[in-house]
Amino acid sequence: MSDFLNEDVIDFDNDASASSFGWNFQSNAGIFLFLHYIKDAECVKIESKLQDVEIDLRGGKKILAQAKSSVDPSQDSQKREKFKDAIISIAKSTKKEPSAQMIYISNESDVFPSADKFFDCNVCSYNECIQQIKNEIDEAIDNTINSIQKKIDEINAKGKCTKKDEKRRCKCEEIKKLVLSLNKTNLFFSSIPRYYGSEQNRYSEIKNKISYFLSNILGFHTHQTIKILDRLFEHWHFICEHNSTVKDISKEISKADFIWPISVFLLQDVQYEIADCLSFPLEMSLEEDAEQIFNEYEMIYHERFEFSNKVLQNYYDFRKSLPPGTQNVEKEFVKVHGADYLDEFRQESFDEKMLEYVTKAFVFRIVKNSKNLKDICPKVGLDI
Repeated sequence: MSDFLNEDVIDFDNDASASSFGWNFQSNAGIFLFLHYIKDAECVKIESKLQDVEIDLRGGKKILAQAKSSVDPSQDSQKREKFKDAIISIAKSTKKEPSAQMIYISNESDVFPSADKFFDCNVCSYNECIQQIKNEIDEAIDNTINSIQKKIDEINAKGKCTKKDEKRRCKCEEIKKLVLSLNKTNLFFSSIPRYYGSEQNRYSEIKNKISYFLSNILGFHTHQTIKILDRLFEHWHFICEHNSTVKDISKEISKADFIWPISVFLLQDVQYEIADCLSFPLEMSLEEDAEQIFNEYEMIYHERFEFSNKVLQNYYDFRKSLPPGTQNVEKEFVKVHGADYLDEFRQESFDEKMLEYVTKAFVFRIVKNSKNLKDICPKVGLDI
């Protein structure tokens, strides 16, 4: 239990260095859990000050998950020790968030032998467990308490204690108190099986979770799910892994920003056809250069929720102002208001023609996207 018992203070920052595999698992565990709670979720953080995964729910409720993983679960002899570490971390979190729902999530299905894959691809509460699983959880928690007490006894056995010893003893006693008072009704368990080996195999259950979400929650047809699954996973994987490396104050990924790319990827093969919306004749060379820009990963930034919602609200107001039966409303909006957003896309590498074309093409795609968004957002509890 060296990870936590050697901390100098009881109030701790969960941000810590870890193996790339561990970060990778935390990020994907964040995707898995955020989708699991998506209807009530508001935002997610990876590697926050409180826990490996922190999810805010409606009504001020919070989910805090401690993620533990092994590169090769079949060779891992420290499964119970990892759980002990996790319980200490979870118990510490209750000091600041006593009513939070706490989750232990792992890529190891056999941390508790009696569970027999009961937690695989699911989130189960302590109360849902059969008695034998509860007994094994209870035993692991009792062993954790005994290990902490052993540390305290070792310090007491020294007789005369240094200030450092006294500080360590106080910390251990407070940790023991927090573990003893842990509310098991708020304790949940989950495992992501087969999260090891090559990336192609490692992410299969995460992709299955995304596929289920797209098909069963959003109601997408199979061809739509297949069309965007890989690119959507790559995007979520990227933003969650990046999220684990930034300062806690700027970590928050809102549900809106998390969900928004779904509608963007549905339109990834839409033809722009906005030549008649430009102030200059469109040349093929410019169109070809712009196509490369549209395919750059970072350009999805310009279709983020805040900006796109602003464009759509302006578009809805514009549509109301037109006579009934007006045709090609999207293009009319781009012709009249497309240039209003030039500053959003301005870059040193863009000349005026490229800037206008890129801006109007993105604005056109955003307004074409309004129907997808009206279908998606209510199903995940978002208003547009």
